[in-house]
Amino acid sequence: MSKVLYKIYGIGNDIVKISRFSKNSDNERFLRRAFHQQEIDRFYHLKTVNQEKALQYLAGRWAAKESVYKAFRGIDRSRLPFPNIKIASRDDGSPVVELQDSTMELANQLNIANIHLSISHDEDYAIANVILEEKLILDQQHQQRQTDHCFITDDIGNNSRSK
Repeated sequence: MSKVLYKIYGIGNDIVKISRFSKNSDNERFLRRAFHQQEIDRFYHLKTVNQEKALQYLAGRWAAKESVYKAFRGIDRSRLPFPNIKIASRDDGSPVVELQDSTMELANQLNIANIHLSISHDEDYAIANVILEEKLILDQQHQQRQTDHCFITDDIGNNSRSK
């Protein structure tokens, strides 16, 4: 019976000064090169309601994208274009990474199974943290190579600490 192992592939974090985005927020070229169209649309909507919240949104998304890039551990930036790293929101408002196009293909090639994201704002700073998890499938022959910091999931979803 094979076991599924999830291990940390990479961790990334970034902190940015929110006020830095006030001058770039009107630069359409910058926005198109850095953000997914849905992120740009959301930013413009927020900007009509509250300029400060709109800049927090933009800075938080930028920090999240940088964190994703860093978690991919130095892969050539041309393989991770920022518009392809879409930061969306779940129904509860929490952020979620939705990789697009070639960036999703790269994640699939690397067996990235889960992306965990946290974004926070405080006064003039936004920070984001990302953890990428890689999915490994171990057959009976390779299960002896498990380590204490890994969790094993059997085929029906039961978790156990590896020994």
